[in-house]
Amino acid sequence: MPFSRPVKIPIIINELTKIKFDSVLDVGCGYGIYGALIRNYFETTHKRFAKWEWKIHIEGVEAEARYNNPLWWCYDYVHVYDFRDFKSKKFDLVLLLDVVEHFEKEEGKEILRKAEGMAKNIIVSTPAKFIQNIGWEDYPTEKHQSLWSPDDFKGYRVIEEENQIIAIL
Repeated sequence: MPFSRPVKIPIIINELTKIKFDSVLDVGCGYGIYGALIRNYFETTHKRFAKWEWKIHIEGVEAEARYNNPLWWCYDYVHVYDFRDFKSKKFDLVLLLDVVEHFEKEEGKEILRKAEGMAKNIIVSTPAKFIQNIGWEDYPTEKHQSLWSPDDFKGYRVIEEENQIIAIL
């Protein structure tokens, strides 16, 4: 879904404080909450309020154009297409928050490998139990197709919290 479970937001923000980054790719950015949170915690704290003052470059990738809303303004650019079609670029950080479960496991692993080739820092989140998004049938990209476990994130530091897996590389 285009929003994040509240339990993981402070965990992810805390993890972001441990990473030095000047560029971010937010894959499956949905409504854009993490772009807004990065601006809030990592720009305004340095008194960079105006868009022209921002130092962190943030791009989003979102397959669902219907999620476009004012929070997308927090991004330097949002690419509206499937991440599998995204041309590889280098970023300091790639966010894959509630993304991998929307693919069959092998395809999700390919997406992880692609992200690993783009950045040395990656944060992934996924449900720890299989949940189907009932009521979202008119949004085909929202269908969950796989269940992931901590064992799927070899080489990552894994945090489990309230049926959520957060993996940090």
